[in-house]
Amino acid sequence: MDQTWNILHVTDFHIEAPDGCKEVLRTRYYDEYLQGLIEQLLATGQQIDAIFATGDFIQKGNTANFSHAAKILEHLAEKLGVDRDNLVVCPGNHDISRELDAMNDIENARIAFNEFASNFGNKGLKRAGPRAGTLKLSNGIAVLTLDSTIGARGKNEPGSLDSDEVDSAMSLVKQLTLDDSGLLVVISHHPSGVDKRLDAPFDEDDPSWYAKHIWSKGEPLYDRILRLSRRPVLWLSGDIHRDWYVAAEHMHSVATGRLGTSTDAPSSQVRRQARLITISSNADGHSQLFEYVVPGHTDQVHIGRWEAKQRAPDKYSRGDTTASPVAIATTVAPPVDTRIASTTVNKTKATQAPLIEIFSPDLQKKILETIASNNLYYVGRFATNDNESSLSWVSIGEVLDNGELLLSVVTEMAKVAHQKVRPESRNDAAFIGIDSWGAIIASQLSVMTGIGNYCIAARAEGLTHTASEKISETVIQAINTKKHIILVTDVIGSGRSTRYVYDSLVRSLDHPDEANWGIFSVICDDQCPRNSRLDFASACLTACKDLRMPILNNNDLPPESILRPDISFLRAKGGCCS
Repeated sequence: MDQTWNILHVTDFHIEAPDGCKEVLRTRYYDEYLQGLIEQLLATGQQIDAIFATGDFIQKGNTANFSHAAKILEHLAEKLGVDRDNLVVCPGNHDISRELDAMNDIENARIAFNEFASNFGNKGLKRAGPRAGTLKLSNGIAVLTLDSTIGARGKNEPGSLDSDEVDSAMSLVKQLTLDDSGLLVVISHHPSGVDKRLDAPFDEDDPSWYAKHIWSKGEPLYDRILRLSRRPVLWLSGDIHRDWYVAAEHMHSVATGRLGTSTDAPSSQVRRQARLITISSNADGHSQLFEYVVPGHTDQVHIGRWEAKQRAPDKYSRGDTTASPVAIATTVAPPVDTRIASTTVNKTKATQAPLIEIFSPDLQKKILETIASNNLYYVGRFATNDNESSLSWVSIGEVLDNGELLLSVVTEMAKVAHQKVRPESRNDAAFIGIDSWGAIIASQLSVMTGIGNYCIAARAEGLTHTASEKISETVIQAINTKKHIILVTDVIGSGRSTRYVYDSLVRSLDHPDEANWGIFSVICDDQCPRNSRLDFASACLTACKDLRMPILNNNDLPPESILRPDISFLRAKGGCCS
């Protein structure tokens, strides 16, 4: 019979001033702040088997704050009925003395953290040097703790990991998992084993972002554990301050947003999160992501609520290049369609095809239910360009005729824009609304976020109804210095309209390499092989990706004399040209 474990993951407290008034985890407020989270966790009815906390408990090495971090963890464990011995921690880059670490005094740089960790299950660790330690919990969970900061020499980045350390860690793992039963949990502050799928978000457009946050030196250990272990493996990490859950074979890799923050910190827009992961002995898993939601568009100390969201892992095989772990991410591009390659102009960052990700599972469900209940999915032949036709069509106007649904779409898009483009960077960003519905949505996003917006016609290679839809010199001047450009559209079918707008704009920019491009849409079938047309974007987010809208080359369809288009979006053909 399969065994199931429930694991609570928290990370990144970043406690700086526990006696101040800005910290959400401060002394006189943390119990109130966490109460909603605790109530939601208890309401699941799941007994939590273990709690893992993956570093950055304090801010900038202020070791006096470890005592307060310990109180927070003890409070969580007590309220959730988890024994302290089943609570395990690992250090983050803020938890060590950077001055001592810069002098390679590894032991003394981590004295304060080790004293803090001894309050919990870490006191029972069997160690292989300062890097790794293992222990068995009372409920069939084996644990490997890793210090991903060793070797950074005081720098704010992941450390090293040499072959001898990998061998020593694996020796511990082999002793720990001889029976090949139970769950193996690996914890490290910095994520590893992501094959560079994780890329910088809009607000951190830094070419060295990966090196600063991903423990690439840990990948040999990741691979060896994946090959060796026959039991399910859960690798938990922090540092990146965002939601990430990927399953590769029997290895589940998870990162969760920070639990704490100061609302006057530069990163105060980062989501506050905790995660309950349920994983079985046959390596099936899912999670509930608990996120602290505040009203409005700026972080607040006292006002907000914890909300639970279901998260199934993205699936990929190690070395696979067709999947990506997070919404704001990139993957290796498939072979470029020659029809697109011939029209590509000044291809800048367009080297990887983005994974199509949804804003919200609940919003996608609502869209699909609206389409089904109102019979808005039409099957036939619909000409999208000279070479291709869609086998289905949805009138987006009918879908969004429900004002509540339109508001939900715009609200979810605005949430992501607020998260990824900081307030001080909004003058460096722009929304480009493509055609009528793209313009409507972009204008509402502009009102909600303060980011400027422009409308561009794309149907039939730029067929316009008004002069304001043209790519004018005014538009070019307005976006010429923008660092973040988000194309907003209704339905991405073949991807040609979106590509047309990008190619038309990028050829006119003075410094196209400096712009970071993203795509927001209402509907985009993630199974349609259009990705090579969208490979200029670092992210492609949609409200609905599970509505199948197959696109075929006209050569693969009967001739129009036999099967005429029901609707044509081409200037030269009849039907509804819009």
